[in-house]
Amino acid sequence: MNFADDDCDGVVDEGYSVIAYTSDDCTGAGGSCPAGYHSRGSFKIDSVACGGGHSGEDYSGYIMRSGWFTLCSPTDDVILAKGHDDCTGSGGGCPGGYSSRASFKVDTVACGGGASGAAYDGQTLNSGWMHLCSRTTRESIVLGSDDCTGGGGGCPGGTSDHGTWKPDVTACNPSQPSAVTTDGYSLNSGWVRYCVSN
Repeated sequence: MNFADDDCDGVVDEGYSVIAYTSDDCTGAGGSCPAGYHSRGSFKIDSVACGGGHSGEDYSGYIMRSGWFTLCSPTDDVILAKGHDDCTGSGGGCPGGYSSRASFKVDTVACGGGASGAAYDGQTLNSGWMHLCSRTTRESIVLGSDDCTGGGGGCPGGTSDHGTWKPDVTACNPSQPSAVTTDGYSLNSGWVRYCVSN
């Protein structure tokens, strides 16, 4: 992966997907998906107050304090789907043909205080969970570091980090994790990485 259009077809790094920043609430800056990529769902990460450290880093190394991230892909092989929404009690999940690779909690805003996520099909999530859904096994969400246990992690061999963020939307509480990684690890408070096969 080199973020270049090697075959001059208007799409860079075919088959890969990235987490890109969309807007940064602390700076007012806007971002977008790379050329040839399309939004496959988005989520808000204001888990750290502005000035209190950063809450995420996109595929290009852009540091975000508080704002929106978008899953960008040149294909629809990978999407973000709405899961359970704590504000409405409605359920969700991956559509037919997709498997959930991991999930994470996005209740960064109070119910009624604005959306905290938007699924690939435009469903608005107010407070709850999103699923990383894929038709391949190329993508995964893995542990970066767990503030509750001190455990660390990183992308496994043969994969690259295409975005990181902090879903510490709940206090350290084993019964209320803030993310479940691809290998089933329950993260209570800390960082996760979006990893894609090289």
